[in-house]
Amino acid sequence: MDGKSVPVEVLTRAGDGVKLEVTEEGWSLTDGDARLVLSGDEGTELRPGSVAVLGDGRLLFTPGALTRDVDEAAMGGVEARDRQRGREQAPDVGQRRESFRVDIVTEVTVTSDVKSVTASTINVSNTGCLLQVEGLVLRDGQEVTVALPLADPLALAAIVRRLDADGRTGLMFHRMDAAEERRLSAWLAERQRQMLRRR
Repeated sequence: MDGKSVPVEVLTRAGDGVKLEVTEEGWSLTDGDARLVLSGDEGTELRPGSVAVLGDGRLLFTPGALTRDVDEAAMGGVEARDRQRGREQAPDVGQRRESFRVDIVTEVTVTSDVKSVTASTINVSNTGCLLQVEGLVLRDGQEVTVALPLADPLALAAIVRRLDADGRTGLMFHRMDAAEERRLSAWLAERQRQMLRRR
């Protein structure tokens, strides 16, 4: 949504998507790619998809892959907070978790079976991260642990999936439990909001 972050309320399910109502005045919206930030008692989750402006001024969000290659860190989204009490509940938007990437540069600790080093992230998603790693020899398929700098550090098991000659290393998170997934999604959502506020 071209860097906009629009507050909305979930109204009802509508086929594969959800019908949304903008909760603040002054927004001029058009159809296109969007990300839905679902915030509630169980944490925060981001879903990619598309939004269509309906005739009554409300929005229809449909989950799915983005239709164009965009700078994901610059893309805004519609934020659906937990304002559903008294309405039909519609917490599940789609059945498959989509991967979204946020360009985050921060220090993390990568631990292999032989040593730990500090690395710098290039981007982080809800399924893995791309790092600049030096001082640690890794191999494709190797299992490591990466500690992300949340207020309460989050250490996630990961598998090496990409090794570039310049030290860029791609890790895929695995064996995450539901609590770890919620914490990671909430952290990514907050970092994305911070980036949007600085623009």
